[in-house]
Amino acid sequence: MDSTTPSPAPSRDAIRHALDQGDPAALRALLASLHAEDVADLIESVSPEDGSQILSALKGQEAGDALAELSDQAMEDVLEEMSTESISEAVETMAADDAADVIGALSETQRGAVLEDLDEPEKQLVTKLLDYGEDTAGGIMTPEVVTVPFDATAEDAIRQLRGLQTPHDDVFVVYVIDKEGRLVGRLPLHRLVTAAKHAPVSALIQAPLVSCNVDLDQEEVAQLMARYNLVALPVVDADGRLVGRVTFDDVIDVISDEATEDILRMAGSSSREVAERSALRIAQVRLPWVIVGLAGGLTSGYFMSMFSGILKLALGLAFFVPAVAALGGNIGIQSSTIVIRAMTTGDLSYSGVWRPILRELRVGMTIGLVCGTLAASVAFLWFHDLGMGLVVGLAMLGVGCSASVIGSSLPLLLDRIGIDPAVATGPFITTANDVLGILLYFSLATILFGLVNH
Repeated sequence: MDSTTPSPAPSRDAIRHALDQGDPAALRALLASLHAEDVADLIESVSPEDGSQILSALKGQEAGDALAELSDQAMEDVLEEMSTESISEAVETMAADDAADVIGALSETQRGAVLEDLDEPEKQLVTKLLDYGEDTAGGIMTPEVVTVPFDATAEDAIRQLRGLQTPHDDVFVVYVIDKEGRLVGRLPLHRLVTAAKHAPVSALIQAPLVSCNVDLDQEEVAQLMARYNLVALPVVDADGRLVGRVTFDDVIDVISDEATEDILRMAGSSSREVAERSALRIAQVRLPWVIVGLAGGLTSGYFMSMFSGILKLALGLAFFVPAVAALGGNIGIQSSTIVIRAMTTGDLSYSGVWRPILRELRVGMTIGLVCGTLAASVAFLWFHDLGMGLVVGLAMLGVGCSASVIGSSLPLLLDRIGIDPAVATGPFITTANDVLGILLYFSLATILFGLVNH
């Protein structure tokens, strides 16, 4: 029995040598055994100049496949180094949605030149896709769809599918449209091929139909597909006409991109920073959030100076400031993360907004009570002062409650006023809770020790 062994992956040294020598033929031979995804990974690991050289060596379909797999930032960097001719050659081999992504990343001058090189039908299709918002269903959809008329028979539909000139290697569902192109229903392929020849398509349609508008946000598209377990979601315009479909691979990219974006923004960063090579530019991105933290720290210091009298009376209070601040920051981050996740997945609506806040309040109260009891016990054993233990314990309890309410309600408030909730975490939440925690801690100490002294 014959068996084949996959070709070994080329060594980095060999690729590096071919790049240094400027030998496109050797480079293409080395990369011939790699998948497009692997070539894209290679391009992202080298400089934009080397990445451009790799794509120029591949040419045509191979270059187009690799270009389609690049991240947005890597694509922009590489395209800046490529000639218009090389870009056009790659774009001509790409699916319309991938071509639109590439052309959308070009400068105005390059964009016009590349569009002019496309066939007229392809040019019109790509131009239309470019009009849709980048983060909408129209911006991520695939315009190529397989449709059959509502008044056809199963035999007519199968004959039409056999005559398709454009290959569709991921057809699971056939969409049914009326004479005006409006979406009427969906027809799973297995129903069509197993139906009697003269069975009307109208009788084979699977209901209910789930679709979305071209302007729907890509996160909501992902939620729809996850909720209904769809491999493809039809996209319609304002008049109900079928204009494309979002496939599961597009949604996987959306989920990955949105999750990465939210995680980076929680840390006051961005995806552009990850790909950035300049330390100065990275510092410019991070600096605003660091300044927020600095302002919070200075505010906390100012509040502590206001309570210098109580610190002189009970110096031991200062030893528990880091613990109080840390508890508030941790609970706030946890609460906000849970709420932001629920908002992202669509599990949280404004009609039930008080439910997660009250739940997080109960959680914060429980954590604050446990930690407060432990900290109060340590304070009493350390200083043999019941009053200090009581202040530390009550402050922990109060901070646990306040931090949970701030952490769970602030993302909702920011979303309500049109600000991305992800920015509510990281330095912002931590700073807010630090300031409030210090103020609460020393206010309790002032009240309690004032009562004792009197």
